[in-house]
Amino acid sequence: MVRGLVWQLHCGRREEFGGSIFGLVPRASRRRLERPGRGLPIGAAPTVTNCTFTGNTASYGAGMYNRSTGSPIVINCTFSGNTASVAGGGMYNELCLPIVTNCTFSGNTGDGGGMYNDKSSPTVTRCIFSGNTANASGGGMYNYSTSSPDVTSCTFSGNAATYGGAVYNAPASSLALTNSTFTDNRAAGNGGGMYNFSSVLLTLTNCTLTSNSAASSGGGMYNSSTSPVLTNCISWDNSSISGAEIFNTFGTPAISHCDIKGSGGSGASWDSALGTDGGGNIGDDPRFVAPATPAGPDGLWRTRDDGLRVRPDSPCVGAADPAVAPKTDILGRTRKTAPDIGAYEVPPASADPAWVLFR
Repeated sequence: MVRGLVWQLHCGRREEFGGSIFGLVPRASRRRLERPGRGLPIGAAPTVTNCTFTGNTASYGAGMYNRSTGSPIVINCTFSGNTASVAGGGMYNELCLPIVTNCTFSGNTGDGGGMYNDKSSPTVTRCIFSGNTANASGGGMYNYSTSSPDVTSCTFSGNAATYGGAVYNAPASSLALTNSTFTDNRAAGNGGGMYNFSSVLLTLTNCTLTSNSAASSGGGMYNSSTSPVLTNCISWDNSSISGAEIFNTFGTPAISHCDIKGSGGSGASWDSALGTDGGGNIGDDPRFVAPATPAGPDGLWRTRDDGLRVRPDSPCVGAADPAVAPKTDILGRTRKTAPDIGAYEVPPASADPAWVLFR
């Protein structure tokens, strides 16, 4: 187990793989990497807790590079200000299955600024991806070639890229997103919230996408030859020249029990350009508590004052599909029998809200 350390590069030398940790061996204990696999024998799966990875540089995986069966458990760690000239500013995963919980990826740079997954399927829970920047694609996360991350109760905020301000999903990848929020992410091209390209298998369940922007198309989501499944989601006040909420080219998302601005709601008024109307959709103001301050007055995500909670009089209350909704919301609160659309659940009026701070 690696615990309570700060990994920082001071010598001004850039590694090719793993500026701070390659296969989870301390930088000081390994040789300069000229090819993959020189840092640690394949098969290591340590637990890393309460560590900070900051200011490191590499071509791939400036903060951490995990390869093959090296599938670490990473808990309560911070990856900040790391720079990858190619990919994976905070973390690069190749052919592995890491478990990443309660971690923050902020201010990292590289394609997949926060995390780059190459044929990898990490489980990412209660993490924050904020202020990361991509060289081209995937400011917060880039999923490449048969990668299939499972992302739950995560926040993507203030990330930037040309394509996929928060998330870029490449051909043959898949992604399951649950109880997660996308806000204030930006794309200089397409896909402010996310860019999904060519047969990506994508499901979004009880997610909230708001105030994301793209200079061209798909402020909230851009789908090219991809047909994601959206259930119990909110997409509101995203912006772009074309398809402010969802832009599709050769793709037809399946959408049900979602609140999408301008959709017209299920039935005759449904905007078919968004995708297939699966029923239960609405197009009414979700009535966020404080959309201008999505993290709330305390500036901390996943706390009781988050601005993306909806009000008790929101049309999203009780409007989700209970057969699909997860048992808890982004704050860990139990969802009602008739659950709410979006990442946050409004507690019953008679209940003492069980607000949870995970960090």
